[in-house]
Amino acid sequence: MTAFDIYSALGNVSEELLEESELPVPKAKPKGILYMAAAAACFAVFAAGLHFAFNDSGIAAPEYVDLLTVGSTYSAPEFTQYTCVPPMETTHSVPLYIGTNSETVPADTVFTDEPFPFVSETTLSEADTTANLTEMIQEEEIAIVPRWEDMSDFDRYIYLQYNENEYSITMDKFDKSELTFLQNGELYGIDEYTDKRYSMPCAFYKIKNISENYMIAAPTADGNYTAFINSRYRPDSLGSYLEDIDFSNRCKLTTIKSETNDLVDDEVFSRYFEYDLPDLQQAVEKLLAENSDAVPEINPPPVMDRYFIICGDDTFPTLRISDGGYIGVLGKYFKIGEDKTESFMEYIEENSVKTEYDPHVVADSNDLMIPE
Repeated sequence: MTAFDIYSALGNVSEELLEESELPVPKAKPKGILYMAAAAACFAVFAAGLHFAFNDSGIAAPEYVDLLTVGSTYSAPEFTQYTCVPPMETTHSVPLYIGTNSETVPADTVFTDEPFPFVSETTLSEADTTANLTEMIQEEEIAIVPRWEDMSDFDRYIYLQYNENEYSITMDKFDKSELTFLQNGELYGIDEYTDKRYSMPCAFYKIKNISENYMIAAPTADGNYTAFINSRYRPDSLGSYLEDIDFSNRCKLTTIKSETNDLVDDEVFSRYFEYDLPDLQQAVEKLLAENSDAVPEINPPPVMDRYFIICGDDTFPTLRISDGGYIGVLGKYFKIGEDKTESFMEYIEENSVKTEYDPHVVADSNDLMIPE
């Protein structure tokens, strides 16, 4: 039931309000207020229907019945709605440095790897907790966002800027032996409730054999050197991308899985297979080398009838080879041609041991073999 339906049933509503009620509204996550709003709206329509039935049939409505008044207010629970990423404008920063009382640090200073002391001060604005019936009808979702003071420093400081590009935190960790100091900088985060930016000084490091235009590392509050990836990185070709991410040294391929989708009587049936291919690493690197000139696709390919997923030791999808001539490497897609992907798929089918499996079945610990 939409706001337009409700207003139409009630009657005596201006055309302007009816037009506004047809406009789309932003989506959010459903909470208790949504159910109360829906109940109130349905009651309003039911009451209006009774009123119409009484008047139309000549039966007078009982005087003691109080119908719901449109526009009455409801005191809703306190909430804050999630918004998009706020502007990256510094409004508050407390740069505290190790071993100095000054806010000016020599350019050649290298920060230590110990966590930096940091004191945050936040002035929280209270959300308006009163909404009329129209707002409650339009409200579909409410997101719960952790408050700044309830978050750990690791979850707070998830961005950095280097060479005029913004980098975002990943889950990748690196040993210090792989790192080379680049420069001093700062990690920063945004308080979603106040749009304030908070920063914390740290050092930036280049990762061995990985382009800093793609990814760099910084010490984080969990005690590790964590990778931050450039959100605007765009490779020139498949070959340059593989070089920038040090693919051949860092991506050790071990597993092949596939999904095949068949349409039968307007219903999609999916089948899943695993493959054991002895020369998997060599076969994949040969395929990539032969198509190093392929240029990246701006958008991922459409869903295909069949695709292969090739993973490393951590089972994270490293490559995705799809019908239609697409190959994806760690989330970036390149079109190498349908004939080449088809040929590689046939090579896998012909030279590996193939086993069908059900990805929805979880192994039961009670089924484990117990020696007699």
